[in-house]
Amino acid sequence: MILILSLQLFRTFLSINDVLSKEGAFEYIGPIEREVINTVTSAINNCEICLSFHTSSLARQKAMSSEDIALLAAGGLPDNKYTNLAIAAKYANAHKGILLEREKAHLAELGFNLDHQYEVTFLVGQMTANNYVFASLINEGAPVEDGLKKMGPFKDTVYKALKEEM
Repeated sequence: MILILSLQLFRTFLSINDVLSKEGAFEYIGPIEREVINTVTSAINNCEICLSFHTSSLARQKAMSSEDIALLAAGGLPDNKYTNLAIAAKYANAHKGILLEREKAHLAELGFNLDHQYEVTFLVGQMTANNYVFASLINEGAPVEDGLKKMGPFKDTVYKALKEEM
């Protein structure tokens, strides 16, 4: 039996995503920064479907090289202007949103004031919630869309042989 989201949960998910995607939703984080945070968080949480979606988005937006996107998807740090943001997202993930004093100090050195740190932490939490739902759906046998099979961790799994056919 394939588990699907209830219609109301799906509407709520879309509504939250719409609000978070609006211009000006955050003071310090724009759409590409949000995708970086989502990719880092999805890699940490091992959510293949979300990771595939967000790496695909970064690729479409030409936000960074495919090598840097692959590094993020593998849990590494890109060598570009988003390195510090990836570090901030990793810190926010490390202790369930609690930033240690040394991490706050390091982030301040990297240019993140306290409000910026809270925005990162908020988005990490939102993405973690999404990861939990979608990882659960995959675990219950929900199908993965063909487009996502080509990106992120899916590209090197059982779908690799199908890539040429898609």
